[in-house]
Amino acid sequence: MPKLQSTQQEPTHTKETIEQKLDRIAESLSRLDRRDKIRTSWMTIRSIISIIPLLAIIGGALYLYWKGDDLLQNFTGTLAKQFQIHGLQTGPLLKQFEQFLR
Repeated sequence: MPKLQSTQQEPTHTKETIEQKLDRIAESLSRLDRRDKIRTSWMTIRSIISIIPLLAIIGGALYLYWKGDDLLQNFTGTLAKQFQIHGLQTGPLLKQFEQFLR
């Protein structure tokens, strides 16, 4: 006949005092606090890195706003010179474009 298992299980760990339990809780909390500090530091670094492209886009837009006319005039002047060097006719369209910029 098989043996019947007892319904009562013996405790597998020794009884701890209240001070020992509090010490374990304090140790767990200090580990969690350290982990949260590291996580916060990394999130700050990631946020700063993610802001850099946004600042570059805003800076480029402001530069084009302030210096866009000069850049466009230089571009059309260079384009007209290239057409003349290669012997292509710039035509009235390019002249109208130059007048529009002035």
